[in-house]
Amino acid sequence: APFDYRHGLFPDAGIIWIDAHPDVSVPEDGYPLAHAMVLGTLPGKEDSDLMSCMKNRPFKPSSILYLGLQNLHDYQKEFLDEAGVRYTVQDQNFISDQQIEEFIQAHPQLLIHLDIDVLDPKFLHSTCFANPELT
Repeated sequence: APFDYRHGLFPDAGIIWIDAHPDVSVPEDGYPLAHAMVLGTLPGKEDSDLMSCMKNRPFKPSSILYLGLQNLHDYQKEFLDEAGVRYTVQDQNFISDQQIEEFIQAHPQLLIHLDIDVLDPKFLHSTCFANPELT
């Protein structure tokens, strides 16, 4: 809802989506109306009940940059590739400052999603991800 609302105010806005995983699941993946579906809904490529909640047109795939921390599952990679969403996984090589600057310069407004699962759990104690035994 916050991204859809802001998109109505700023139709040329870009999104930088920073997350451990891309949130492009579909109901068939076992996530009906889940937070794991949000990025898949914003470019309008997913047929879900969340799409019916959107009040504004979908984001252009070229206006979304996904920066991930974990390798993608096959269905996630397939979705991002087919939707035309730019992405990079920050596992070995990081996106360059120049690439980020180019993306920012292409959009008059910028919306940033920073999921708490990208933060170091030793500094973020109030989530289920703060368990140091998890990988």
